[in-house]
Amino acid sequence: MVFNMRNLDPEDSITCVYTMLKSVALGTMSGKVILIDSETGAVLRTYEPHRSKVTMVYLKEDVAVISSSVEGKVTINFNDEDLDTINISLNQDDLTCFCTKGTFNPSKIEFFYGTRQGKLRFF
Repeated sequence: MVFNMRNLDPEDSITCVYTMLKSVALGTMSGKVILIDSETGAVLRTYEPHRSKVTMVYLKEDVAVISSSVEGKVTINFNDEDLDTINISLNQDDLTCFCTKGTFNPSKIEFFYGTRQGKLRFF
């Protein structure tokens, strides 16, 4: 499989990647998260959850796509269109990475995140 970001948007670039099963999530410099098929490279879905560089993406099975950005925001986009997108603003921090704590539960979201300032925080 070959995917060329320049064919989709010549001005954008890939900043992070996460894969699970047959899907690959790409974070971009412009703040997009692109879900592609890992076998064919076909774009399955595009999210625009951020205004700036995506620092990390995470696929939670077929439930959600979670992403963070340098703007200090974590966004959870659910695959079930009946569920609203969740935006968690952590504006005081320049996010570099995150990980969910334990089992992902949309009603009780817990995660750790790292900052450019060298801090590890819990939300």
